[in-house]
Amino acid sequence: MIHCIIPRYRKVTLNFKVSIMTVLIDSCSDFICTHWGADHCDPNYWSYQPSTYDVEGVEIAVGPHMKAWSDLKSWVNPGRADGVDYGKVEQLCQEIEENGIKTDCQMIYYDVDTNERNNGEHREVASRQLGITGWMMVGVRFETEQAKIRFALVSNKKKIDVFNPIKAKDIEATVRELMSLTQMTDEEIKKECRDLGKGAIGKPEWEKIHNKLIAERRLTGKCDGAERLYEWNETAWESFIKESDDSWLDDYYNNDSEITLYINEKNWDHRIGSIITCADEAASANKPLHLVIGVKLRSNEELDTTRKKIMTDRLKSMGRKISNVFGLNYDRQSSLLPWNHPDCQHRFLPQDSLKENAKKLIKLTN
Repeated sequence: MIHCIIPRYRKVTLNFKVSIMTVLIDSCSDFICTHWGADHCDPNYWSYQPSTYDVEGVEIAVGPHMKAWSDLKSWVNPGRADGVDYGKVEQLCQEIEENGIKTDCQMIYYDVDTNERNNGEHREVASRQLGITGWMMVGVRFETEQAKIRFALVSNKKKIDVFNPIKAKDIEATVRELMSLTQMTDEEIKKECRDLGKGAIGKPEWEKIHNKLIAERRLTGKCDGAERLYEWNETAWESFIKESDDSWLDDYYNNDSEITLYINEKNWDHRIGSIITCADEAASANKPLHLVIGVKLRSNEELDTTRKKIMTDRLKSMGRKISNVFGLNYDRQSSLLPWNHPDCQHRFLPQDSLKENAKKLIKLTN
């Protein structure tokens, strides 16, 4: 009879589910504890989907499965600038105790060739405190060490939560490590910062990182892979001030009795106001205005020619306009302008990694 068939079907289904759960409990008995149940041992219970995160040179070798922490070797992730954040570990422990294991969050990835854990250090430390002996893991294979480092960082891009997502300093640490492993051009450094930074930090932050790294490389003399000619920006200029041993900085730039101004030619139009303000200060004190300038590179012009044109074209053109305003003859009275003062000590920033010392300024007569 029909009303008898339905109970039998339900009984068979129930018995099947009970059998599956019994098998699952038996196979995962070493992992089951207060905070980790048999359902957490079932890959189908997890909504998180493993991914290579489109990092070149990475493949998933073994799908989701339970693996003991003790079966893994430790790996120092160069992309974690501060190492373990024990404050985050405590937050994670509290989160697990109050809300349980989040099965929609990332699984642990490990290198199948070395058996090294690639991520999840905070979860491992928290697990030791809570008596959790293993986690749902995915085995991956890396073609290169660079791929392994990139994957460790990119796979941790996520919204801020207790799993400690990456920060700007983590991206900087990762790119530094990549630079130490292979020769990289300035453009490749910029690309790494941009690619690793997207989705984790803003454009101004990753630009600041690559400007800092490129400037540091120039100033330390380690220019393998760098473009021969280069331009400057505020970050690089700040690094130069800290690292350079050029006496001009102490004699003029850091000397309160002298009036100096740094100019990046790429921002010339925005610096005209600053030039006029400093010129007014210098003229009032009857002092020279000393300039230190980084020029904009031109593909059809020699670097020395570009530098000379700052004096013969840009500054002269501005001087003529100021002279015309006051009805002065520039050719006869140009020395009245503070940047044309006979005692001026103008300097240009080094921009040729082959011919110029990255820590020494270039003197060019005005």
